[in-house]
Amino acid sequence: MVPDPRRARVIKSAPHSAINRPLFNEARDALSISNQDLADLIGVHKSSLAQWLSGERSPSAAHVAALAEALNIRPWTRLLNPAFTPPNR
Repeated sequence: MVPDPRRARVIKSAPHSAINRPLFNEARDALSISNQDLADLIGVHKSSLAQWLSGERSPSAAHVAALAEALNIRPWTRLLNPAFTPPNR
């Protein structure tokens, strides 16, 4: 299957990550955990985590909840970026 180039442009131009990056970074740094270790902990590939943080892809609610749990962020919805607007598909 050939990827649709129009969709790739939309995803690349997504201005924000669904993840609240400052809170994510603060919590991760407080735990002294790497992105690799965090990805392993929640059962995803490191590249998936990187794509969520860059805004290239959006995590599911279950993955956001797992990230929040691993980072001791409660309620998990605090980890969502309030300024995030999903790209039109």
